Amino acid sequence: MEENGMLNRLDLTHLFATSIVGCSVARVLYQRFVNGWNNRSVPKKLILAQYILSKGNFILPARTLPTAAAATELYRSTGGQLTDKSQFGEDPLSASPEKQERRDAMFWDEINTTFGGIENITNHTTNHQYHLLQQAVIKFIEIGLFVASQ
Repeated sequence: MEENGMLNRLDLTHLFATSIVGCSVARVLYQRFVNGWNNRSVPKKLILAQYILSKGNFILPARTLPTAAAATELYRSTGGQLTDKSQFGEDPLSASPEKQERRDAMFWDEINTTFGGIENITNHTTNHQYHLLQQAVIKFIEIGLFVASQ
């Protein structure tokens, strides 16, 4: 995309668009992995997802588990490393939540109607067919520019 002038890796808006689409594809792949893992057979235990359902959930007393912040601090204090969530690139609409919401709604509507959904883009990407992924990034940029101009 960079070679044909469609994407500039020094442009923070382009990086943000790439991040949004790439992370969406990654979420689909991650969920597929989790589903596959939970639905695999374990000898003498059935399928994990069925086994877990038969065991039930238990309500823990309040304050049995540490808060997320306390658990993070405890883990880090013992030498553990976590990746902090960070934004890749820069959202040009960050100062206008209503425009962000409009852009996102328009983008996901386009993804679902024109591209067959993020799952379809993921299927193509995993089969080394990157044209839908590339078109989705460009579409995010185009819609963002359109919304920003209004």
